[in-house]
Amino acid sequence: MKQRIVMLRLCVLAVVAMLIFAISGIGEAANSKNPPAPTRAGGSGDGAPGTIYYGATPSGGGTNKPVLLFVQGMHGQANKWWTGGDDSYNLAYYAGYRTAFVDLNDAGGSGGSIWNNGAMLAGQINTIAGRYGVSGVNVIAHSKGGLDTNAAIVHYGAAGKVQNLAQLSSPNWGSQLADLSYSWWAGWLASILGQRDDAVYSLQTGQMSNFRALTDSRSENDGTRYFSSGGTNHGSLFGSLWFGGAYLSFYGDNDGAVTVSSAHHPRATWLSSDGGLTHDTIGIGHNYWSRVEPNVRSYWHGDGAAAIVVADSPYASLPAASILRGGLVDGIASESFPLESGVKALNVAVLTGPGTQVTLRDPAGKLYTQSGQQAAANDDVFKGAEQHYFQLDAPQPGNWQLTVSNATAASLNSFSLKAGGNKPNAYLMVAEPASSLSVGLSSKVKESVFAADMMVGFGLTASDGGTALTNLNVDSHLASRDSSSILRDGGTLNLIMPNAVGVHNLSLTVRGLDSKGYPFERSLTTSFAINK
Repeated sequence: MKQRIVMLRLCVLAVVAMLIFAISGIGEAANSKNPPAPTRAGGSGDGAPGTIYYGATPSGGGTNKPVLLFVQGMHGQANKWWTGGDDSYNLAYYAGYRTAFVDLNDAGGSGGSIWNNGAMLAGQINTIAGRYGVSGVNVIAHSKGGLDTNAAIVHYGAAGKVQNLAQLSSPNWGSQLADLSYSWWAGWLASILGQRDDAVYSLQTGQMSNFRALTDSRSENDGTRYFSSGGTNHGSLFGSLWFGGAYLSFYGDNDGAVTVSSAHHPRATWLSSDGGLTHDTIGIGHNYWSRVEPNVRSYWHGDGAAAIVVADSPYASLPAASILRGGLVDGIASESFPLESGVKALNVAVLTGPGTQVTLRDPAGKLYTQSGQQAAANDDVFKGAEQHYFQLDAPQPGNWQLTVSNATAASLNSFSLKAGGNKPNAYLMVAEPASSLSVGLSSKVKESVFAADMMVGFGLTASDGGTALTNLNVDSHLASRDSSSILRDGGTLNLIMPNAVGVHNLSLTVRGLDSKGYPFERSLTTSFAINK
C-alpha cells in the first residue's frame, strides 16, 4: 500500500513538473500563432535601404520593457527576423517587447561598408526612439550587423542610445574568408561573382584590425553593455557552410563563417560557444533567445568605461595549411599541385561560377569525380559560387592535376570578358592535406596596423613530424609588389608594407621538400591595414 502511495505521489510530481516546464517554456519557444506582420514606415518599399519596420504592439503595450531593435548581417534584409523559419519577432512579441527592424545598404543587393551602414543605422535609431518615445533601444544583431551597430554607437552619434548590444557571431576581428576573397588566387572568381563589395572589404582582418584600433578605446563605448557569442558547428557534410568551416578550422573553432576568437568583442561579456549552432542557425530566435533575452530585458545606465580585453595581434600566428590555385576558365583550365608523402586524407574544394565541371587526377593518372556539390550561402563572401568537393583517403604523393571546364566549353570558339561576349567563368581551388607537415608565419612586432613603407619581420617555420625543414622557397604578392626569397634555415621573412593608406592583401606560397624528399607546397593569405 505504501509503495502504491509513493508511486502515486511520484506520478503527481511528474505531471506538475511537466506543467511547470510547459508554462515556463512559453518565453523560450515561439507561439504557434504568428503575431501581426511588422509594418513598414519610411523607405521606398520593402527591402529598400533605409526602411524601418515596426512590430505590432504586444499585449499590455510593452511600455514596461525596452524596445528591441534587430539588425541582420551581410547581404540580409529585415524580414529575415520573421520569415524563413526565424521566430525572433514571434518570441519578442509574445514576451511583451516592442520591436523594430531595419534595412541597411545590404538590402539593396550590394553589401554596405561598416561605415556607411553605421551612419544609416544611427539615423534609424533616432527615428525609432522618437517613434516609441524612449531615450534608447537594446539591439540584437547577427553577424556583420553587430559591427554596423558598433560603428553607429562609437562613430555616428548613437552612443548612449544603444543600451545593450547582443552580438550573434559577429566577426569583430574580421574573417579569413574575406581575406581569401581578396587574395591573388581568388581575384577572377570574386570579381565575376560581383562579391568584392564594400561589405566583404570591411570584413578583411586588416580592415577590422584598423576598425578596432579606431574604436575600442573611445569613450562613446561607455554607455553600452556588449554581449557576444559564437557557434562551432559547420553544418552537414558538403553543406553551404562546409567549405568555410573547413578552411577556417586551421584558425580555430568556427561556425562555418566566423571563428570563435573573432566573435569575441574586446568589451563584451561572452555568452556562449554553442557546438550545435552554425553561422546561419545562431541567428534564429529559438536558438539564442534563452541566453540573450535576460541581458536585454532592461535598460542599463552604467557609468565608467567597460574593461577592454587586450587581444593578441591577429598576425601572432598565421597557419599556412592549404594549397591555393585560381584563375580564369577559358573553356578549360588545368592546374597541377604537389602532395608530400604521408598524407592521411585530402579535402579539395573548388569554387566556380555556374555551369562548370571539375575533375581531379592523381599522379598515376586515376581520375576522380567530385564527392559533392553545393551552392554558397546567401551571406557567404563567395555568394553565387558553386562549391565542388573531393574527399580522398591516403592520396598518393606526387603531382596532382585539377581540370575545370565550362559545361558548354565544346561549343565555344572564344572566351571574352567584354560586354556581349560569352559569360566568363573562373575558379578557386583550396586543397587541404592532412599530414604531419606544418608551415606557419608569426609576426615579430606587436602592431596590428602599420605605417607605409614599414618593414615587418615574420618568423617562418616549417616542420615534418617535428623535423625542421630547410631551403624554403617563398613567393609573396603584397599589393602590386611581388618578391621571391630562399630561407635556408627558416628564419625571418621581411615584408615591406605598401606605400598607400588602405587595406592590402598578402598572398604567400611556401615550397620545399618534406623529410622524405617529396615536394610540398603551402599557401597563406591575410591582409594588412596601412593608416599613415
